[in-house]
Amino acid sequence: VDNITSVIDPSSGGQRQVETTAWRLNLWSTVVEDVTNERPLTGFGPGPNLGVRYGVATNEEIPLRNPHNSHVGILARMGWVGVGLWVVVWVVWAFEITLLRSRLLRRGRLVEAGLVAWLMVSAAMIHTNAIFDPTLEGPQVAMWLWTVFGVGCALMLY
Repeated sequence: VDNITSVIDPSSGGQRQVETTAWRLNLWSTVVEDVTNERPLTGFGPGPNLGVRYGVATNEEIPLRNPHNSHVGILARMGWVGVGLWVVVWVVWAFEITLLRSRLLRRGRLVEAGLVAWLMVSAAMIHTNAIFDPTLEGPQVAMWLWTVFGVGCALMLY
């Protein structure tokens, strides 16, 4: 909640929070502007080190490889077409999983409906966290998101 509040109202946290929020918002707007001006359709692809491109480093010898936001990273790597596809995949999944939960509740399948609710909340939490961290760039969280996605798709066959 503090992270979300800090993006909406940067002055809501302490001095460190204000500096971090300003840094992130500046980085994200730089990436969005750069992609929109340079490669709006395709982005820069999976290869380039975005940390070097945008001068982002916490250690001079090891630059960050992403814009510290998985969704902005998708924009940087795949352009607006990729972001559009990303949004379509997750909106369709959320719509279908919501319909699935309703069907399961009508059939009295409370355990399965509970599992589907858990999948919905898990995906939402991971996507929210991906705003503030490069969550989806590593397997530690990405595997769980795609597992949630796959289990939801498999349950749609119910």
